[in-house]
Amino acid sequence: MFAYHQAYQSNHLARQIYQALDNKSQQLHQLPKAQEKRLKSLETVLNNTSDDTFEYARHLRDLDDHRTTIQTNMTNYVKWLGHIRELSLSTDDLTFLDDFHAKTCQHHQQQMNIYLDYLFGLGNLNF
Repeated sequence: MFAYHQAYQSNHLARQIYQALDNKSQQLHQLPKAQEKRLKSLETVLNNTSDDTFEYARHLRDLDDHRTTIQTNMTNYVKWLGHIRELSLSTDDLTFLDDFHAKTCQHHQQQMNIYLDYLFGLGNLNF
């Protein structure tokens, strides 16, 4: 759950940065005509863009790390659930543990893939 929360935050921040980068790409198409003003505006936009680009890449990397963590946690959950089943009594009802895996864990993994697919798809800014 903690890794999923971190992934949610990284996704949110990456989308905000993408929006800022997209706005900067629009600024590049609206530079002043006068050469000196044009160069100064271009320098300002490009200097600010590089910081945002690195920050965006960091959030993408963090999301991929969170996805790996969630996948590892799911694998470990299934492994330990098997051990619990071996030790449980025949009267024990463990369906809630199966439900957690089937619903929550699968949802988190699918959502991670959606986040990454969406953000990598956005990576084609029109500079």
